[in-house]
Amino acid sequence: MTAMRNDSNCCSQWLRINGQIIWGIIMSMKVIATHVNADFDGLAAMVGLLKLHPDAHLVFPGSKESGVRQFMRQSGVEFPEIGVRDLTEVTHLFLVDVSRDDRLGPLASVLHQTPRPYVEIYDHHPENQANIPADAVHSLQCGATTTIVVLKLKEKKISLSSLEASLLLAGIHEDTAGFLSVSTSTLDFQAALYLLGQNAEISVVNRMLTHRLQPEQMSFFNTMVSHCEQLNVEGSLIVVSTFSWPSFLPEAAYLVHRLMDLEPIDVFLAMILMEERVHVIGRSAMPDVDVGQILSLIGGGGHKMAASAVLKGVTLIEAREKLMEVLQQNLRFRKRAADLMKTNVISIKGGKRVSDAATLLNKHRINALPVMEKGNVVGTISRQIVDGAVFHGLQDRPIEEFMITELPLVDPETPLPEIFEQMVSGRNRFVLVGKDSTHVEGIITRMDLLRHQYEFSPESVKLRKGRKSENIEAMLKKRLPERVFQLLQECGKIADEIGTRVYLVGGMVRDILLHRENMDVDLVIEGDGIQFAEAFARRNGCEFAAHDRFGTATIVFPDRFKMDVASARTESYQSPAALPEVQGGILRQDLYRRDFTINSLAVDLSPQNLGNLIDYFGGWDDLHRGVIRILHGLSFIDDPTRTLRAIRFATRFNFRISEDTKRFMRNAVEIKVLEKLSGKRFWSELRNLLMEEHPIPGVRMLSEYKLLSFIHPQVDLDPFILDLLYQIESVSSWFQLNFPDERPGKWLLQLMALLEKLNRDERIGVAQKFQLTADAQEVLREYKSNAKDIHARLRDVQKASSIYFSLREYPLEVLLYAMARAGESSQRQRIATYLRDLRGSKLQISGDDVIKLGVPQGPKVREALDQVLRVHLDGGAPDRERQLQAASQIVQAF
Repeated sequence: MTAMRNDSNCCSQWLRINGQIIWGIIMSMKVIATHVNADFDGLAAMVGLLKLHPDAHLVFPGSKESGVRQFMRQSGVEFPEIGVRDLTEVTHLFLVDVSRDDRLGPLASVLHQTPRPYVEIYDHHPENQANIPADAVHSLQCGATTTIVVLKLKEKKISLSSLEASLLLAGIHEDTAGFLSVSTSTLDFQAALYLLGQNAEISVVNRMLTHRLQPEQMSFFNTMVSHCEQLNVEGSLIVVSTFSWPSFLPEAAYLVHRLMDLEPIDVFLAMILMEERVHVIGRSAMPDVDVGQILSLIGGGGHKMAASAVLKGVTLIEAREKLMEVLQQNLRFRKRAADLMKTNVISIKGGKRVSDAATLLNKHRINALPVMEKGNVVGTISRQIVDGAVFHGLQDRPIEEFMITELPLVDPETPLPEIFEQMVSGRNRFVLVGKDSTHVEGIITRMDLLRHQYEFSPESVKLRKGRKSENIEAMLKKRLPERVFQLLQECGKIADEIGTRVYLVGGMVRDILLHRENMDVDLVIEGDGIQFAEAFARRNGCEFAAHDRFGTATIVFPDRFKMDVASARTESYQSPAALPEVQGGILRQDLYRRDFTINSLAVDLSPQNLGNLIDYFGGWDDLHRGVIRILHGLSFIDDPTRTLRAIRFATRFNFRISEDTKRFMRNAVEIKVLEKLSGKRFWSELRNLLMEEHPIPGVRMLSEYKLLSFIHPQVDLDPFILDLLYQIESVSSWFQLNFPDERPGKWLLQLMALLEKLNRDERIGVAQKFQLTADAQEVLREYKSNAKDIHARLRDVQKASSIYFSLREYPLEVLLYAMARAGESSQRQRIATYLRDLRGSKLQISGDDVIKLGVPQGPKVREALDQVLRVHLDGGAPDRERQLQAASQIVQAF
């Protein structure tokens, strides 16, 4: 077993302690962690991963199950374990057996550090329950996370000691219930066979997994058994135990698991009130009862056979009622995907052109096609995308450039309600049915599902407008200023009076759901937006400016608060990167033209539906999962600035970009559609990205997607430029801490760093292409030579006056840049001294005082004042009287 090592990476950062600037070192590290209340699967997967990454540290964010604690205490092995509080800057975070931040305890804060660590997840739980944005996910359909890690070890041909192999086998044995659980797969047996070949000992595994119950555990177990009751829910026999326990018991899940081993129970649900929270633990031995899915509906998660949830602020009775309601709903429709699917799947072969897809769609009068290669489904393409590509003259391009590769694939055992929810959410027109892309057995279309639902229960099915709405009126009232909430209510009333509908849309809806402040009110009217704006302005004493061509208006209140109003519209692009042509439409069309799903949400403001959230395209789910996803495959072709916007939102919210969105971004770069943008449009988006609170992760992504070359072909993110960006961010943070009311050009500092390796003419070319202001162009022209001059001037100066007069002529951004580029701490200190202590220095005398002493009006007056200022800065003339005396002596020497 590998012991802890001290070979962490490090990076520099500015620190300010007791008013002094210190150039500090912050240690960084790789971390392997699992969920709170770690079990043997979590521990074993961590240890296996440590064999792949021996320079990492193990972190347990919460308690461990008693068996795990006992093994770690008695094994005699030195584990490289550190506590969450001992973490510094985590650069690489490996998570095993966990993909939800609510199961990480205090470790979840690491996900929000800056810069964000590279997150890699190993987990066998369903991906649709994950909410941690990950850079890499290793997931297989198997019974234990340890299995995934063992197969990696096997692939890398890494040998194990007998104890290590036994521990990994114990992890698989525990999570597969001795290879008897319904989630056990052939992969688990393959991993176990490999571990036996690595000298795993069955007797050691038995000792790890078998331990006597302590008195408190025995009492808990007996209480749980005594409170068991059998329920018949829609034909399924469910055993439920509901009781209170005086304190939190970490082994509760283990004891539930042990009861399932001892009794022939198909589905067991324990609800235990511990420390003012109801802990729900579920276990299932029935293939068609997925406790992970059931408990996800009350805020928990897990997999088919094992899951858990924690309910706050509810009584046991309320928790039981909530669980019973979910069980009734989830188990009502027992039909599966396999019962409804059609086996005649119409598809198109890979390598075909867009025009071939158009022909096939029209021939069969269908709206989407699976794309096949060598018998495998590799993607899907819809009529809407095909028509758009043909409109842009791209009919001869291969369909692979525009197909969606994230397959709408469901297992044949998937319950129909789950498929219905996926369909109605608006993202997929059909789902493929099969174990994986190589074994597609059939297809279910929206019409198939709706027809089945109608025939099965005509009264319960309503064709819905968008997502089955959550009503967020209470959320609006809580998170918006009272005045803004009342204005939205007023909007709904006025729209109702003039016979139209009004919706709150865009970033404000997104940020309300993300608990972020945003007071940019954007309204969409299904009808005449200008008529609405005029009616609202007239009633509320506001100004309004209309733009007839676009059907938009701006309402301006007396205190200059604004609301933007637009008629619902659709748009088309005559050529890639062109500005869109718009025409009237309905709300769905208006939302479809948005950039990303998370920005396509709307809130109904009509009095009868106030607060209803409308989600046609899965934006609500993507917000919860932390995903940036475009709405269609031509999005970046229509508007290439969305490539930068995707990176900006991913940076701001710490979201991941979906795989298809990444691919479409790369396509846009490869076919050079960004070259069709004007420099001004490109710069507008780039400037917004550089103005983000922490722009460096975004700049890294610009480099990853080869977007920096659109600034200039020679711009690249090498280690020197990256370090310079970090220095600039540290200097900017120091300045903001000392001068919170000043706002230097953050974007300009970042751009200066990116252009560091260009010569003067090249920098001027970039500034002119971006149409920057004259002042900004002048800074970019001279900042490199200015920084060298500053460093040369400060080399030998000591007096405050010398520092002041060496630096006063330079713009603030140039000084901060020189501070970041300074190679000596003494020079950084002198620039900091100037900015903090000397920059605002003023005399108590003026030019008139100097003239009264006999100096004629002209440059000598300025010269005299400067000499007095030197004396003052060096401590010789602190008040007006002494400054006048100094001026008199200076004047006499002229």
